[in-house]
Amino acid sequence: MSVFTKISKWVGMLLGGPKRPTISLPDESFNRSPQVNRPTSSVAGSVVQADKNVGFRTEGSHALLPDRAVNRSAVFTAFDASRPINGRSQLFGREKEIKGLLRSVFDFNQHAVIYGARGSGKTSVARVFGDFADQCGSVVLYFPCEPDANFSQLMGALLDGLPKGAVDPLRRAEFARRVEEMPAHFGPLAFVELVADFVVRPVVLILDEFDRITLDQTRTEIAVSMKLLSDNHARIRFVIVGIASSVAQILTGHPSLRRHMSVTRIGRIEPGSVNALMDHGSAAVGLPFSSDARDIVERVSVGSPYHVRLLCRHAALHAISRRSTEVTAADVRSGIVEVLEQWAETNQLDASRFSSIASNIAIRSLAEEVAREAAKFDIFKPTPETLDAVARLGDSIELAEGEQGSYAFVDSLAPQFLIASIASTEEQEDHIKRQRRALEN
Repeated sequence: MSVFTKISKWVGMLLGGPKRPTISLPDESFNRSPQVNRPTSSVAGSVVQADKNVGFRTEGSHALLPDRAVNRSAVFTAFDASRPINGRSQLFGREKEIKGLLRSVFDFNQHAVIYGARGSGKTSVARVFGDFADQCGSVVLYFPCEPDANFSQLMGALLDGLPKGAVDPLRRAEFARRVEEMPAHFGPLAFVELVADFVVRPVVLILDEFDRITLDQTRTEIAVSMKLLSDNHARIRFVIVGIASSVAQILTGHPSLRRHMSVTRIGRIEPGSVNALMDHGSAAVGLPFSSDARDIVERVSVGSPYHVRLLCRHAALHAISRRSTEVTAADVRSGIVEVLEQWAETNQLDASRFSSIASNIAIRSLAEEVAREAAKFDIFKPTPETLDAVARLGDSIELAEGEQGSYAFVDSLAPQFLIASIASTEEQEDHIKRQRRALEN
């Protein structure tokens, strides 16, 4: 069994379960889960099974419904927007990316770079890829990068984390001695010479949040080691996870590395995958989403799994609070209001600016057009029609790095919040109109 470095919570989850001798490439159904068992819930100190036959239990003047408490707990699990996913059954719309990574690393013996905007699901893709790589018989080691990390620290952790089974069985004692004799600070050449000579089992090293590394020397030495590993036919492959600039940082000064490396961009998922994600959560919670509710989630999220889960979580909780058997459009709208309020607490300037834009009937549709383009492609190019709306965005946007004439939102998660603000304002205005018509009649 592969050994994962126990730095992140997901490591333990990937170690569980029997190993199959061969790998099955993901297909359109690879993220389908078995039937979800409804969990137990602790209500006021006692465990209550989620069962249709369980009735109310009273405490003081309040009646507690165990099923309802269980459903709320299930909502937070099914639509967890605060953490990366913990298994392939929760990944939707990424079959192409996973297949491409598997082919690049295992068929073409390349290193890989996974990049995308914040909240796009890069770490989730890396986790599922690591799960498949483990199934394929590789040793998978995962390290989140720290800003001041140097090359010796990162590669020293890799050497310490290698299981004995990854090393030539006839030379394990010699390998252990060589590792002990490594100086405190060593470079790419010493590292590659060691692992190329002793490591006989495929090893995948996942370096997450690569863009957090602030030392140019560290990035350069990682790039050099990737090139040397490929040139020496070593069994170790790097998987770099970061933002778009990570690709340039790796290739700077090492253009020949391109032939040893594949690049995978993590963009937005398609509407069908948005609905599949909602179906998965809906089945776990036991609450279907109406078609109108789905339309709103699709409009606001623009295919961002993070925003889909965030909106669905708040909407489902609203449906449960009114003891509904379905999540309606009204629940989603109420959820949007809550989401915007919470987001505004840490993004006051953007929230105020977006609210002003949403209230401006003359430009809000053009502003949504801009936000939608930015949400899909991480950048956008102003047109003569959208110039006024772009100007109103002020400091919420900045020139896109390396893209002449293009802009990006400073907060890559912000475009969906702008669309949410517009959708919420439109609904408020429609509500006022409906009230006026009712009074007139």
